[in-house]
Amino acid sequence: MKIKELFEQSNEYTDLQALIMFLTLEKQVLSMSDDVNELDLYFKEKHNVRMNKELFAYKKKMNMRYRPYLYEIKSEKFTYLYILAHSEIQARRIANENLVEATDIKTCDEDNVMSFEDRDMTVRTLVKNKKIGILGGFHD
Repeated sequence: MKIKELFEQSNEYTDLQALIMFLTLEKQVLSMSDDVNELDLYFKEKHNVRMNKELFAYKKKMNMRYRPYLYEIKSEKFTYLYILAHSEIQARRIANENLVEATDIKTCDEDNVMSFEDRDMTVRTLVKNKKIGILGGFHD
């Protein structure tokens, strides 16, 4: 597989996109037509600290942000509570601020179909343009 193919499939992985862009466009040490095995060098443990520092700075420079995820939370109060958040920690904090103690939490697959306002739609469509916070919940 070529790096270009991996890049085209990496739309959900901000860090992988940043790594590929950094190495091919910024530093030009690899090209999009190189084999993906060429990336292995940059995943070696001895390069972790330096690469993380470089990628952090590059993502900041390129204004790259992580997309939020929809978290499904189970609790004593709700059978399911759905919270849009950037991390599990943020989702738990939002739940706690709303007096919901999470007993279980997991991310929802973006291709799952859910019913919202009497319409079936994928999670990806459901969360598009929504603000961070509680999207809904229900009891069994």
